[in-house]
Amino acid sequence: MTWIFVCSNNLVRSVVAAAICRQLAPEIQVDSAGLAESCKDRLNRQGLVRKRRPIAPVTRKYLKENGCVGTEGMRARQLTADDVKKADLIWVMTEDHKRTVLKRFPEAAEKVRLLGDSEIKDSWKSKLREEHLQAWYVKIENAIKNRLSEISSLP
Repeated sequence: MTWIFVCSNNLVRSVVAAAICRQLAPEIQVDSAGLAESCKDRLNRQGLVRKRRPIAPVTRKYLKENGCVGTEGMRARQLTADDVKKADLIWVMTEDHKRTVLKRFPEAAEKVRLLGDSEIKDSWKSKLREEHLQAWYVKIENAIKNRLSEISSLP
């Protein structure tokens, strides 16, 4: 089974979700991706490739401290048609993410689901701090545990 977690920029929420899922359910193939244009490699004015943004050091440190590994050198990336094809389930953080995924990839209609019972919004407007990560970590971990429980109860 393959799960892909999706958020706006693939820098915090989807990365946290993938790391938690790897820890809780190592039998599931897990990946994460974003929807924003900033998740793609782009050319700068000189025609050179401008690399995608790395995940925030505070995110990497927080995940490592919580036993989640595998984020070293990780950079944001955008959801692709290949991702959609290989995924059994695509977990999004908000209804807006769901609409965007379905607009870009209508063939994903049966795969896209909201991760939480309610939206897990990108609510911070200032510099990312550990308190933000703590709140998201708890919400995301609970949501993943619920989804894993639902999946395991299916025939």
